[in-house]
Amino acid sequence: MAQTKTIAPFTTVPEDVEAELSRLLQLPVDPAIGEWLYELTRASGHLSTAESMRWRLLCLLWLACEYNPDQAWPYLMWLNQNETVISDHLSEILIEVLDDFNIHLRLARWQADVQDERLITFLSGFRNLPLPYKMGDAFAGLLDGPQTPELEPWLANFCRHTVDQVSPYIRPWHLFAAVWYATCFNQQEGLAYLKAFSANQITLSDEAMHTLNNMAEQLTCTPIIAGWIAACPNSEVKILLQEFGHPDLAAVTETIFKSEPDYAHLKRAAAQAPQDADRFKRNLELLKHAGVTPSSRILDLACGPLAWQTILLHSAGYTVAGVGLPIPPMGLSPAGFMNKLRRSLYIKAWQTAAAPYFDRLAQESGLKLTSKKLALSLADVTRLEYDDNSFEAVICCNHLQHAPTVSALLAEAARVLKPGGLFLADIVPFPAFGGGFNPLSQSPWEHLQQPGQSAGVILNQWSEAQYRTALERHFTIDSWLTNQDDEATAHLTPEIQANLPQFSAEELTRQRVIVLARKL
Repeated sequence: MAQTKTIAPFTTVPEDVEAELSRLLQLPVDPAIGEWLYELTRASGHLSTAESMRWRLLCLLWLACEYNPDQAWPYLMWLNQNETVISDHLSEILIEVLDDFNIHLRLARWQADVQDERLITFLSGFRNLPLPYKMGDAFAGLLDGPQTPELEPWLANFCRHTVDQVSPYIRPWHLFAAVWYATCFNQQEGLAYLKAFSANQITLSDEAMHTLNNMAEQLTCTPIIAGWIAACPNSEVKILLQEFGHPDLAAVTETIFKSEPDYAHLKRAAAQAPQDADRFKRNLELLKHAGVTPSSRILDLACGPLAWQTILLHSAGYTVAGVGLPIPPMGLSPAGFMNKLRRSLYIKAWQTAAAPYFDRLAQESGLKLTSKKLALSLADVTRLEYDDNSFEAVICCNHLQHAPTVSALLAEAARVLKPGGLFLADIVPFPAFGGGFNPLSQSPWEHLQQPGQSAGVILNQWSEAQYRTALERHFTIDSWLTNQDDEATAHLTPEIQANLPQFSAEELTRQRVIVLARKL
């Protein structure tokens, strides 16, 4: 009822009619909207400019498909010069409308649900595809609801109408849509599209996989796609896509050494040093309590661009190796004589930029820090080069929420651990107050209320229950420690809780989860 009150009776064509239509498109189906659309259609019958044609066509299709086709049909026929199938000219206008109003799925639903034979014929020749230069925006918008039922017919239509495209602007999107369709909706049909990219091999060709990885990075949806692949029940699809998300380490190193050394962003890290020192002290106590001594071999998984925990453990006398993407430049092994000569420039630039952070970290931790003989290496954390049963402990600090493939990371951590070895991780769950990692957020839990509004970082958006389930496949959980966030508790009002009913108050006010587990 509250929604209906926002639909005022039609009086005149609004000054900003497209803004009003955008607002009404967000509301549920309501007869009052149908009446409003019909009155707008009648009042605007004299308008024939290119600009008015856009919103008039939208109004008529909306009215015809959701409310009253008899009211809309005479006007549609007038616009289409009495042709029963939509003309090329109107099709071009309609594509622009769908792109600008982001309603490709709305039209897909109309096409799937419409019963009126006149409308079925009218839309039969229309290809519901974004314009090439709008593809990125269209797919990014669809990722807010990646498994809604309306997506299946739209993706099927997209794949069907782009299968023969060789355009470099369209072909990558056909691949992206085929992956989406195959993993989330129709494995058999999607598989047929994907096999065209396999070059007769059991996996996608290197070129196709490179394209897919680049597109996932462009849309910041690597963890989303990885999740689709992991959940897909079809083994052929999973095998075809098994190389997704795995970086080419040599190419990563080459890319780093192609640009000038720039680590200026690390200068801002000094403010984080006290918190990192506290986390290290906590982890050190947990390791000692678990019987992990300095003689034990420890792996710091996803050590980060500062490798702060690796350096602290190394300085405290532990045998530790740090791996991940990214890492400090002293862990990089560039190919080529000139890059090897330039490596020292990168190390010096890193040391200069990171010096304030490590000075503060030494002060807060009480350790004399050293990186001499520090073991660091660039690595895909889901495909480590270590042998089975190599470490007594694996630490993964503040990374699991950023991992595109949590299950693969945990499986690899278990593989390199000795039987009974310790896995120690801390996690900032996505529902947490700071779980969107967006320092520019204007309202509490904005990342939950407006999907896609997280900062430009990879977030897999897992819940605590998902982490626990994934961990228990490889580990016995010794303890599941949680910290609550006082700031979050102060911000959590009954209104916010009511707007986020899928999350408990405990999840919304969680600050961090610390997990200690033993390899099975």
